[in-house]
Amino acid sequence: EAAYRLLIDVIPCFGQVYFVIDGVDESPFRAQISQRLMLFSQHVSILVFSRPEEDIRVPFEGSHSLRISIDAVNDDILMFVSSRVQETIAKRTQNQQLVQQIQRELSKKADGM
Repeated sequence: EAAYRLLIDVIPCFGQVYFVIDGVDESPFRAQISQRLMLFSQHVSILVFSRPEEDIRVPFEGSHSLRISIDAVNDDILMFVSSRVQETIAKRTQNQQLVQQIQRELSKKADGM
């Protein structure tokens, strides 16, 4: 609450203000964060990185928002995981099924991170 009030007082002192917020979906106060951010949206440019959970996404609906899919990120993660698994685990085993299973599980657990 104190940070919110401080921002309300400070924002008018600047010509352009940007908020860049990452990991909203990891906060126990994520719904409140999204709602508070929308209160600033008329005066501040906001960039939020988060999984598209409903309680985070809904407050931004109807605003000038752009949703970017994580499909490309997931492809990048899969490429990275595959290369690291090949460099480490695949050298130690001939079991290609095991190597592929490890790659799938690691990529799935990353979930766009």
